[in-house]
Order: sequence, then C-alpha cells, then structure tokens
Amino acid sequence: MIASGIPYTFIRPSYFMQNLITTLKSDIKRGAIFLPAGNAKFLWVDVDDIGKVIAQILKAPVLHQNKVYTITGSEYFTFGEVATLLSKAVAKKICYESPG
Repeated sequence: MIASGIPYTFIRPSYFMQNLITTLKSDIKRGAIFLPAGNAKFLWVDVDDIGKVIAQILKAPVLHQNKVYTITGSEYFTFGEVATLLSKAVAKKICYESPG
C-alpha cells in the first residue's frame, strides 16, 4: 500500500479490551476464559480511545498523512491477570485456562 503512492494513515491498535464483553462474554459468564495465549502479556486498549484518536486525525488529515500510529494501553497484562482483576470487579471467581 505504501508503495502505491496513495496518501495513507495507518492505525494499529493493540488488543481490544472490549473482547472481554463480546467475544469472551459467554466464557466469562461461565467463570473461565479459555484461550491459547499462555502467559503472553498484552497491551489492552479501549475502542473508545481508538475512536478519539481517529477523530483527531479526521479533523486534520493532512497533518497525519503518511503516518502510522500504534494505539495501546500503558500496562501489560496476561489473561490470567485479567481474570483475577475481573474476579475482584464482579465478586465471582473467573479462571484463565490455556489449552495445551
């Protein structure tokens, strides 16, 4: 795409925090997050924050032409750590399980 010469702005968000209330919602309701992520740490980001960045870019697109932005949270968390945080927030035990 860059080689095409067409002006661009790339937005590269990290792992969506909203996956916890969409894709993983039914697992969490059952009390377990089941994903093959092992102990990998992720920078979590709220889609609202991504939208705010994109809104700023759209207000002044020329300033952001031919640039790449990586949007992340500020702290790394494993799914196990997130399960612990969720357990405290909802007062229900939520476990993290990684297959194989």
